[in-house]
Amino acid sequence: MKLPAPPARPAGENVVPLINVVFLLLIFFMLTGTFLVQPPFEIAAPRSETPGEAPQDAPRLALAPDGRLALDGEIASRARVLDRLRGQARVVVLADATAPSGAVLTLLDELRAAGVEEVLLRTDPRR
Repeated sequence: MKLPAPPARPAGENVVPLINVVFLLLIFFMLTGTFLVQPPFEIAAPRSETPGEAPQDAPRLALAPDGRLALDGEIASRARVLDRLRGQARVVVLADATAPSGAVLTLLDELRAAGVEEVLLRTDPRR
């Protein structure tokens, strides 16, 4: 009995499956990565016992230890910050752990007076 000869294999290796996998990984990491605007100065968030999630779409207000403010990565004056945040539904505040507590409380009060409905203070849950 004579069996048919197997079909001839191509001379080179097929790399299309490898390219497909690489593109799928690229798309996966692009979609799952977060693109947050970082403040123009270093912020060390205060420690907390419970983790919390900050919404991605809310404006981010950073408070440096020396009192400087940055809104969405751009340094701004207190008057400009309060004017731009007037009537916002929610704002995430990133206050440095070494910032005076009085400065943080004053900023929170000013945001409430400007009509911000919900103020979220970002903390670091790591111990």
